[in-house]
Amino acid sequence: MAAFVGDGDVEHYPGWYALNTAQVIVIAERLRARAGRLDVGVEVDIEIDFEGVKAHVAGMMSIPHPAENHAAIGPFSWSNRSDMEPAFRALEDEIWAAFAISQARPEPVNFTTCLARGPWSSD
Repeated sequence: MAAFVGDGDVEHYPGWYALNTAQVIVIAERLRARAGRLDVGVEVDIEIDFEGVKAHVAGMMSIPHPAENHAAIGPFSWSNRSDMEPAFRALEDEIWAAFAISQARPEPVNFTTCLARGPWSSD
């Protein structure tokens, strides 16, 4: 999903997983709104397979990946938009924990901006 090859080794960056998860959450929220079904809940769970991965990247440094070759994250669910951001923050925390990294996080995702109507929106 989110890997690149650096110095011959496959490397992962946890922030890529978190941002991809945020994109899925925004798409799900937009679909609920377009369907007029904000009463339908959303559930997100993630599985990460580290098989064959030598390291992951945090900022400018490579860190050997955790001993486990698999991480199962979630499920996290919500049916109210107000619960969406706290659920994502918990998912993001678990993603970073799966990589055994607690620093070098990107700026937080602003879901209000992501879900705002704009000239590009078909809502």
